[in-house]
Amino acid sequence: MNKLYVLIIFSVVFLQSLRAQSAPEPEVAQAVTQMMRAQEAAWNRGDLAAFMEGYWVSDDLVFVGGRGPTYGYENTWAGYVKGYPDRAAMGKLHFDFLRMTQWDENTLQLIGRYTLTREDDTPTGYFTLLLRRIEGTWKIVSDHSSAAPQ
Repeated sequence: MNKLYVLIIFSVVFLQSLRAQSAPEPEVAQAVTQMMRAQEAAWNRGDLAAFMEGYWVSDDLVFVGGRGPTYGYENTWAGYVKGYPDRAAMGKLHFDFLRMTQWDENTLQLIGRYTLTREDDTPTGYFTLLLRRIEGTWKIVSDHSSAAPQ
């Protein structure tokens, strides 16, 4: 009887681990895609405040870029304002989604590529986002973005 009990527990844990690395539920994928497209549109209108609505308003937000980690919503906001002071610096943003993995009902990882089209250059790179469903809304809680070699 003990062996059967252990086998059942092992099976449940194993099946949950398979779920931990699955494609997102369709409504989750749609909600995250919609949030990311809203960020893209806000950026392309030059509206950084609306772009930042995709991020978790918390001191625990983490953004990792070329200058290292930035902690907190306010510091992340300040970094965007400093790095993209005007429409010319912002350019036109486009996201390509490469892989979405839903870890549990409230956690999702998104790997993608960003491209900025500007008058004199077209910087591009990759990002890994960790999103959490917070009060019913998907928010970026960790953003690791890196530039691709030009």
